[in-house]
Amino acid sequence: MLALSAVAGLFLVVTGRAVPVVEGEDSPASTDPLELLEGDLAPVIYGPGFREVPTAPPDTIVRSMDLVDSITLHQANLHITRTLRDHDFQHLTTYRFPERGLSFICRTPEGYPLRLELNNNRL
Repeated sequence: MLALSAVAGLFLVVTGRAVPVVEGEDSPASTDPLELLEGDLAPVIYGPGFREVPTAPPDTIVRSMDLVDSITLHQANLHITRTLRDHDFQHLTTYRFPERGLSFICRTPEGYPLRLELNNNRL
């Protein structure tokens, strides 16, 4: 079976014939600003992404994330601040909690209050 596949592949390369590719349905690109933000923050986040924080006030969106070990808190602060700006989030202020990490207070592009908690587990 493997030899047959190799021969067929070699034949296609030598003859220059293209194999038609059947494409599945394209999933629509996400337009949710938080999902796009989460994707661009992946280099500083440990794990699959944001975690929802259920104890937030009802009008504030709160997401928690853990800092990757290979990045300093200062580098993460710069990366997150720039990424918020690039995604049109209004960054209001950042609080530093020496025993925990950073808390970014901002507004989404739609104007909803948002708090991002960056936990530094190395402290």
